[in-house]
Amino acid sequence: MREDYYSIFGKMNYKKPPKGVSISYEGKLKSSDSYVELVQFIVAFANSNSLGIKVYSDPHSHLNRRNNFGEIIHRYEGASKGIMIFLSNNYESDFPLNFEFDDQLYLSERIETQNLTLDNHIFITEILDKVAQFFETFSVDDTGGYWLTKNIDLLFAKTVNHFIFEKLNELRQLQCVEFISKVELKEDYSSEYNSLINAFEAVNTDELNIYVNGKLKSNLEYELFAKSFIDYAKVKNYSYEQFEKSRTYLYRTYLDNNWVEAFHFYNYLGSSKGLLLHFDKEKKCNQSINFEFDNKLILQDTLLNAFETSIVAHIEIIQILKHVEKYFENLIVKDDCNYWETNDIEQLFNNTVIKYKAKKLKEINSNSQQNSDFFQTYF
Repeated sequence: MREDYYSIFGKMNYKKPPKGVSISYEGKLKSSDSYVELVQFIVAFANSNSLGIKVYSDPHSHLNRRNNFGEIIHRYEGASKGIMIFLSNNYESDFPLNFEFDDQLYLSERIETQNLTLDNHIFITEILDKVAQFFETFSVDDTGGYWLTKNIDLLFAKTVNHFIFEKLNELRQLQCVEFISKVELKEDYSSEYNSLINAFEAVNTDELNIYVNGKLKSNLEYELFAKSFIDYAKVKNYSYEQFEKSRTYLYRTYLDNNWVEAFHFYNYLGSSKGLLLHFDKEKKCNQSINFEFDNKLILQDTLLNAFETSIVAHIEIIQILKHVEKYFENLIVKDDCNYWETNDIEQLFNNTVIKYKAKKLKEINSNSQQNSDFFQTYF
C-alpha cells in the first residue's frame, strides 16, 4: 500500500506526500509603496466580501519559512509587518491567510487547507491571484493543484487521497494489513459524484456523528458505572474528571429506541453528576467523552464528531459504550458509520471515506463563477 500511495502522489508531482493539502506562497514586494497599496487593497477586498482583517507590526519577530512538507528552510529574526485576512468575521475560530513581511519586504507563508472547505481553498487561490500584482517576484505552490490547473476534480482527488492515507495510517495500528492492501487511491473521482451526492443527502448533515443518550437503571448502577469508567481510564492511562453540579441546564433531544421520527424535547434545570474522559494525543481525538446525568439518571445528549477523531478513537468510543451499556435501562446510540451495529472495521473505513467525499463535494460553492460549469454538470 505504501508503494501504491507514493506512486500515485508521484504522478501528481510530489516527491513525497506533504502533510495534507496546503498552499505555500512567497515573494518580494516591488517597493514600500507596494506594501501600502497591498494593505489598502486587502482592506477594501475584505470589506466588500464581509471578511475579517488584522493589520499588525512586530519589532521582534521570528519568522520561519517552510516548504510544503512543513520543513524549515530559512529563519528570520527582526522587525516585521503585515496583514491577516480571515475567511469570515469569526476571528476566534477562523484560520487566517497571513501576509507578513520582513525588513526586505520579503514574504514566505504557508496555509494548510486540508481541514478547510474546498471552497475556501479555491477562494484563497483567488485572493493570491489578485495580490500578485504588488510583487516584484511571487510564486505559489498549491499541493491541491488548483492554482495552476483550476481543476476542481484534481483538488477534490488530492484532498480525498490525503484523508484516505491518514485513515490507512490509523488502521495500521490495528494491523489490518489484508484490508489495507485492497484500498485504491484514484487520480479522478468524478465518476463517483452522482452516487456521493445521494450518500450526502442520506446522511442529511454536514458532519459524521456518534450520538448517545439513555437512562441508568438505578443510583447503585451509577456507582458501578462510575467505578468501571474510572478503572478503564486508569488502565488506559487516560485523564478523567468526576463531577457534581448543584445547578446546571441541560437541553436534549430524546429519541426512541428505533431512531424513527419520535423526537422528545427535554429541558432540565437542576443538579447533575457525571464523568469526563479525555483521550490521549496518540488517538488523534480532539474531543472528550462526557457522561452527564440529571437527577433522574437520564444521560445528557453526547455528540461526537467522527470526522475529528481517528478511526482507532472511533472504535474505542464504541467499545466504551458497549462496556457501560449493561448499567443502562436503555442506551441509545446512533453511529453514522454504523460501527455500533456491525463491529466491522472495513465497513467503518468505507463509510467514513464515502461520507467524507460527499461532505467535500458539497463544500464547493455553487455561486462561484469559476465553479459554475462544475455545478451545472453535477448539481
